Amino acid sequence: MNDSLAKYFAGDAGREQSVLDSEEEEKMRLRSRIRCFVWAPTLPTAQASGSIGTQPEWGAHLIAMANDDNQVIFAVVKSPITTLGAEKDWSAKVLGHFSITPDADAISSEATTFDEFMQQQRFVSQIAWSPWVICDGQYQSILAYSTNEHVRARNLTYTHGTIEFGEEAVFAEIDIRNNGAMKWSPTVVDGDKLILAVFAHTGITCLTVSATDGSILSKAFNNPDGRYDENSGVVWDHPTDSLAHLHFSTFTTTMDNTASSMEVSESGTLSVRPTPSWRAQINDSRTLFSVQNELQGHAKSKIWGLCASPLGDFIAVCYTLHPSDMIEYGPPAARRSTIAVNGLRSFGQPSINFPAGNTSAEAVIYTIRKWLDNTVEVNQQVAGFTRQVLEQMLKVYEPGSAGDATNETPAYDSGDLGVLVHEFKCRLNDALPLDYLISISWASANARFL
Repeated sequence: MNDSLAKYFAGDAGREQSVLDSEEEEKMRLRSRIRCFVWAPTLPTAQASGSIGTQPEWGAHLIAMANDDNQVIFAVVKSPITTLGAEKDWSAKVLGHFSITPDADAISSEATTFDEFMQQQRFVSQIAWSPWVICDGQYQSILAYSTNEHVRARNLTYTHGTIEFGEEAVFAEIDIRNNGAMKWSPTVVDGDKLILAVFAHTGITCLTVSATDGSILSKAFNNPDGRYDENSGVVWDHPTDSLAHLHFSTFTTTMDNTASSMEVSESGTLSVRPTPSWRAQINDSRTLFSVQNELQGHAKSKIWGLCASPLGDFIAVCYTLHPSDMIEYGPPAARRSTIAVNGLRSFGQPSINFPAGNTSAEAVIYTIRKWLDNTVEVNQQVAGFTRQVLEQMLKVYEPGSAGDATNETPAYDSGDLGVLVHEFKCRLNDALPLDYLISISWASANARFL
């Protein structure tokens, strides 16, 4: 990626003036160094889904990068994996860029005091890319990025391998220099609303933004527990169409504060939710760690990240455990990080829950296995569980209709591997019964009953 930027700015794009340095060698160094980056969400498709909700085509793999010269660059990435073996090496092509104009007092060539150095706008610290929406046959989304004192955004339009940028807008002002995370909700609410969470030292700001024009529809702020610790993980959860839950963690103070989850209501208000299950599990692990090492309760945890499963029904948290009243010592081989997986949905519901959306068969099998482990006690219950799973899968993931949309014979003799893969995904449901997935899941989990 750095080489692709150096090649791009060695051409006509390199003639643009820099507010930080005028020497050509130093400008190239600043412009080819990536400060932060974000992958674009999957491009939606208007075509019918393939087997079990899988997209027949995933579209281009886009990435946005911010360099050390206050520029945001967009590139498309091709890998040997996604090109069906047509390419042997990774490659990247820059599609375009835009420069961020710093405030007049944010750049100083003769900074002498600490405050003057801190005010300088030299790079973008965070980037967040919203989900795509299809409008008038074009892909549209919003890119949010943070400067020293503001969260700014631009509308993006992607068509036929080209990307266009809208006018810059200021989303929010930050009281203290911003270095916190930003996270868009992966779900588009009501077809045209996007939700952005902005974390700063002064609290959490939640913005509801129009997907069509980027205007702010509502804004909510909350500072739970008055915390100042840096954020380490953010996960969005949408249990219903009208509600959005925000799970978040900080590096060292998560277990000492009361709030780890917020609820964004339909009106845009931000309120604290009860303690989530993933935090309760960390607390149990910390208690066990204290007992095993005779720490008498003097133990602490550090949380390094949160991540949601592909279907959005599970959350994974990575954490470490440490003593809190002594110097920690020991060989590196004894140090461990724990990744714990917890459900975002209750297993006590009447039936298994499959969140809608494009996904893979592996994600569906994982959900089935977790429900199987938590709800089925004896072999005699497996038949009823299988029928229940089939009914839910048929409701959420309807059999692919792309192969039935036309009476034309598929072009199996075209010799194009991409066409063959597309036809296979769209027609798999006609040849493979859905209960095949249940049998795979049951066979892999059957060892629990033997």
